[in-house]
Amino acid sequence: MNCFSRCFHPSVKQLCAFNFSLSLLFCVALFTKQHFYSSLNDDKRSGHAPNISAKNVQFEWREIFTGFYVYSLRYTTSHDGRPALHAVTIGNATDEVFWNTTTCFCAYGATDKNNQSINQHLRFLGELQRLPESHRYSGLTWTAARLKCPFPEAAQTFGYVTLQCRYERFPGGSLSGSVTLACPEVPRSPPANLTFAHCGPPLHTNYDRPAVIVEFVEYYRLMGVTKFYEYDFDTSKNTKAVLNYYKKEGIMEVTNWNLPDVVGRGIHYFGQIALLYDCLLKSSLTHDYTVFSDFDEQFATAKVPGTFESIMNSGRIDCSYVRSALMYPKPRRVDRIEGGNPLLRSAKRIFRETEIFKSGARSKYICRGRLIDVPLIHYVRKFKFKDDVMLDDADPENTLLLHFRSLPHELVNITAETRTLVHVASLKRNVFQIWKNIFGSA
Repeated sequence: MNCFSRCFHPSVKQLCAFNFSLSLLFCVALFTKQHFYSSLNDDKRSGHAPNISAKNVQFEWREIFTGFYVYSLRYTTSHDGRPALHAVTIGNATDEVFWNTTTCFCAYGATDKNNQSINQHLRFLGELQRLPESHRYSGLTWTAARLKCPFPEAAQTFGYVTLQCRYERFPGGSLSGSVTLACPEVPRSPPANLTFAHCGPPLHTNYDRPAVIVEFVEYYRLMGVTKFYEYDFDTSKNTKAVLNYYKKEGIMEVTNWNLPDVVGRGIHYFGQIALLYDCLLKSSLTHDYTVFSDFDEQFATAKVPGTFESIMNSGRIDCSYVRSALMYPKPRRVDRIEGGNPLLRSAKRIFRETEIFKSGARSKYICRGRLIDVPLIHYVRKFKFKDDVMLDDADPENTLLLHFRSLPHELVNITAETRTLVHVASLKRNVFQIWKNIFGSA
């Protein structure tokens, strides 16, 4: 009995059918994989590219294929100090097959002096990594991720990079697609020492606190911040007026944080982890330190002078975790204006709860961004060079994060907080002048 006839024997019929199915799947997989690589080579030979430039790039969320989106592509360095490009992405948090089988290539293309594509290409295998979401198992279906591309010297003069990805999802076939982005420029020099930038949260749900933003920005400027990277998801007319004012003054860079419609509220806090990673990548190229905090939080220090430089011990500290305490009484939910000027929350004798949260629980941090590998909301998940990082848990007697937020718990004890008063005279003068510049006299 030959092999063919044995397949029709009742005792082995089911086994042969199973083996045939496996063989068919293998052939289909081999064909689609070869077709994927062939299509990459076709793109490589075609020399086709959109007319794009690395200067003045305005990113937006773009679909690579259904269920996989990319926002930005920025320069960074890997753990061994080699140049790399990282793309900020979002994918399906519940599809483990996607994260285990998706393959991405980073295909670099050259352009001439007129930014037109020429027939010069390089291609490297990328590495897709899911970023740790703070609330991954709270019924949310989307997660932030990053696509890491090698960026050797040979690719650094190229004008664009095409991210080409394929998801093998048998038995349902496969998905593939690509997005082309401008190739970031290599920084000519590191950022100046003891310079500070701020990365904020997504401003959402018609956020209408213009006075809070002005007070926050002016207070942090007195603390030493020279650039604010903020993300506008949904804000009021007056809030946009404040953001646009600071943008025109060159103090703030405002990103329209428009998530893909399909993602919606299916990701934690309007995609905050993706936002933080994008902000980390760009702020670490422009400033020595990045300050991570929300607009209802203010760092306060007893050190002299009362600045972020003092908190970081004049650069001797690489990263400082600052614990937080809630303010009393419960903060207002709307701005208060009297005599044409906003009432400031930190320009007077204020009170806070004596209970101070543990480090990592509602704490925030100030770090040299270039040393961070994976940032989270309240602490750094992973450093690039852990053994070389001078890490500090700030003594709350010296430095504390004042949290102007109402939480559902019982107040125990309160104490006076005066550390913000060190800047009170300048803060009032600056806030009132900025308010007048934006909204005019009362």
